Amino acid sequence: MFKYDENTLKKQLTNLVRSGRVIFAASCATRLLPAYDVVREKIGIGAPKLLTEANDLLWESACESSVAQANAENVIAELMQLLDEQDASESEFVAIADDAVTSTIYALQVSLDNTIEEAEWAARRVYETLDNYVINSTGIDVRADGGEAKVLLHSLIQHELFRQERDLHELLEMNPLIGHDAAELFRVRALEEPALIID
Repeated sequence: MFKYDENTLKKQLTNLVRSGRVIFAASCATRLLPAYDVVREKIGIGAPKLLTEANDLLWESACESSVAQANAENVIAELMQLLDEQDASESEFVAIADDAVTSTIYALQVSLDNTIEEAEWAARRVYETLDNYVINSTGIDVRADGGEAKVLLHSLIQHELFRQERDLHELLEMNPLIGHDAAELFRVRALEEPALIID
């Protein structure tokens, strides 16, 4: 059984070069994009084009593009404004939209500052999205005996925690020679592995 372990994750991220941290965070954020597209229509507020462009910029920045990094701060400001607009909605799906945007913000911040904390936060946002979705969709009572374990064992959460651990393992094996080829490999895979599919 996979568990979300913040301390272990941070230790592993410490051993990665900047490009590896960005790729890890970008992979997490990218896996929430399909869910954002769906919930954006449900809540009637959002900017899928902006989030897609931000994600593209994020992957460009993984390979230390000076242009991409120069634009990152402006995009982060736009995404922060988008969060304020989405929070005006009372839809039950707004939290998923917020998590998708926030995970992207954290990942972009990693590209700017090379921070371990924000790489971990990007991953945590995806995990928390799935945790809340499983609780709300299954009705599992986390206060009951074994409730939290049932949530953790749900396939959505186990699959994402596996992906995060796999990504870290592979990046650590490539470290420190993590460049364009690795970024493209991880990007394609993240797009093929949505963390959450909503009808």
